[in-house]
Amino acid sequence: MTADLRKRSRRFDSGERRSIYSARSMAGSENPGGGSPQDMWRGMSTGWQITAYMLGGILGWGLIGFLIDWLAGTGKVFTAIGMVGGAAGAVYLVYVHYGRSDDGKG
Repeated sequence: MTADLRKRSRRFDSGERRSIYSARSMAGSENPGGGSPQDMWRGMSTGWQITAYMLGGILGWGLIGFLIDWLAGTGKVFTAIGMVGGAAGAVYLVYVHYGRSDDGKG
């Protein structure tokens, strides 16, 4: 009887049980990205990678559009089309790389 009371009297924050929102349940592994779980900066690389995708798409395809405009002698039409297309492509790449779950259900 006393053993049952001890089991019931555990506090929810005592650390004896696994928490509901652990690193594994949120990111799929106990230690995502390597490093110490107490490291506050370990998720920063994901943000910088997404930023690089977005800027690279906009600047890269914008430059290609600018070159087409320069060769064709038009205004900034293809530059704008390239920048919008690069942004759309970058959003798609970010979705493919970071947005899908591992089980393939999306």
